[in-house]
Amino acid sequence: MVRLSLLASLLSLCVAVSARPVSVHVTLPSAAGAALSRFAFFGPLGQQLELQAYIDEDEQSSAASAKTVVIAVHGHDRDAWNTFSQAKKARDQAIKAGAPGPIAIVAPMFLNGDDKGMYEGSNGKNGSDRLLVWKGDGWGQGLPAQFPADKAGQGPDGAAGPGVSSFDALDRLGSHYADTNLFPKLTNVIYLGHSMGGQLIQRYSIVGGGPSARTGLSVSYVVANPSTYLWLDDKRPGVQSPDQNKYKYGLDGMREALAIYEPAQHDAAELWTRYATRTVHYLHGDADNGKGDGRAAAMAQGKNRKQRAHNWHAFIASRGTPAGHTEDWVPGVGHDGGGMFASTAGQKQIFGV
Repeated sequence: MVRLSLLASLLSLCVAVSARPVSVHVTLPSAAGAALSRFAFFGPLGQQLELQAYIDEDEQSSAASAKTVVIAVHGHDRDAWNTFSQAKKARDQAIKAGAPGPIAIVAPMFLNGDDKGMYEGSNGKNGSDRLLVWKGDGWGQGLPAQFPADKAGQGPDGAAGPGVSSFDALDRLGSHYADTNLFPKLTNVIYLGHSMGGQLIQRYSIVGGGPSARTGLSVSYVVANPSTYLWLDDKRPGVQSPDQNKYKYGLDGMREALAIYEPAQHDAAELWTRYATRTVHYLHGDADNGKGDGRAAAMAQGKNRKQRAHNWHAFIASRGTPAGHTEDWVPGVGHDGGGMFASTAGQKQIFGV
């Protein structure tokens, strides 16, 4: 089932916004048990913006009792409907195994230019719609959205844009669910991503600000099968590349690329200190031997996803693995988000069972 859910005050970057009717052309694939929603909010320039997402169709009726929200991010193909279905199936499995519920699932959709014409607002350029659209895979590294093109210097590479990054979106999604007026019993916010979604969450766990502080709120980051990692020094274990330290692979140029995002304006030592205090779970398919990103900067981290994962954890271990960080390898599973979420390790690290 796909329907429109009207939720107020999500992503209130400046001030809250009251719910208003927003029409959606239902041409995106449906997902069993899901509602297709647009979350409305005001951006930093005072303009109204919207973010598309799949949510539980009964979210509004269960909000008062929800204890956990899983914010599940899609991969390169931007198939949020599949990500919702995989996370929901894993959630239902965990509930049967004794995980405390209710557990809400939300799967945001980070649109780009390839999505033009799929539904109302996906053209971006015409300025008649307020739906956030990114340039290429920029959403996967926290870059500013490209459309709506509201003001010069507020988009990618200094171009026009709305002044909102995908890290902002994750901050505000978490803050929405942490709002005691909307979800009074919520105690856990879990950011989950597989593949390119895993890349986004890995970078967000280092750079991101996180949801608004709330007493008793636990925040964790679950990173599954990312192709590359954001490294915090200038050394790499593979064949060296002149671009290996450029953001998104390293920290060079990060503060400039994310100039609109305040939590990114820190040096490597400060980022490590914050990262080390967080709860971060890494899930790797033991059969995930694909190369993924084949650029030289990626190859400097290792020849394929599996080797890059081992190299990343060796780097973290060299600094002293933080107490809240875990590393799990899932036997027999390759580059498969559903398989990762449903695995023994996935059930433990995502849902605590």
